[in-house]
Amino acid sequence: MKIKVLLLALLVLSGCCTYKKCQQKYPYPIEYVETIVYRDSIVKIEIPGEAKTDSIFIETETPLNVQPFRLNTEFCSSVAWVQNSVLKMDLIQHTVEKEIVFKDVIVEKVIKETVQVEVNKLTRWQEFKGYLGLLFLFMLVIWFFRKLF
Repeated sequence: MKIKVLLLALLVLSGCCTYKKCQQKYPYPIEYVETIVYRDSIVKIEIPGEAKTDSIFIETETPLNVQPFRLNTEFCSSVAWVQNSVLKMDLIQHTVEKEIVFKDVIVEKVIKETVQVEVNKLTRWQEFKGYLGLLFLFMLVIWFFRKLF
């Protein structure tokens, strides 16, 4: 009976042996993750508008007058006419906002790095107690099998 109590006391005192062994064999890893992402980027550019006016005198025997002629596009509009044998023209460039797409402009890196951190490092005394506890546990199992069979 004394042997049973002694073995049970040794088993209880070295009970944290398996937990600490697991911590030593399989420490908690810490992962640092960075990502690389390529994206298209849209940049809006504003082209400022301006206006120009010009005229040319045309020699004719009689004064010449022509009604205004207009042209309009997305970017500009123009008006041309003849008044008293002078050809006049106005060109007006509109303020335009254009979108330009740049491919693969924004870059974010992804680097996955795993760093192991030592948690609950065992001292030599704790290792000795762990091995001693395993030895007594093994002896206890053998003793119980011998008693049963």
